[in-house]
Amino acid sequence: MNYDIAIIGAGCIGSAIAHRLAKYELKTILLDKEADVAMGTSKANSGIIHQGYFTAKGSLKESLCLRGSQMFNELCPQLDVPFKRTGALFCATNENELKTLQGELQHSQERNVQVELIEDREKIQKLEPLLKDTVIAVLHFP
Repeated sequence: MNYDIAIIGAGCIGSAIAHRLAKYELKTILLDKEADVAMGTSKANSGIIHQGYFTAKGSLKESLCLRGSQMFNELCPQLDVPFKRTGALFCATNENELKTLQGELQHSQERNVQVELIEDREKIQKLEPLLKDTVIAVLHFP
């Protein structure tokens, strides 16, 4: 059989390329040494959909993280793939770390990323009961 395009590797990148090329009238084949997609490095990653926090303002990485995060909201329903945002917490245990979180809060708000800084110990415990008592604040990305 003849193909217009052969994609080697059925991980995140190879599968994304195959998905995009499916919109065109091209004979495409996706090849991988494993029996199923995403069985190599893609399977072993942490599964975090990075929203661009703690990235340099205006950087390519920031732009790609923001767009990639948004794409999950669009693609998962189209592909009938279950997806649940569970959020992220960044903790501060001292004033220097708190200043870092405050800087990221401002940076995230400028990019319209949903985020909140929580300094109330009771609210912190309610959000994550297993955090140590030394945590004085959390930056919460829902």
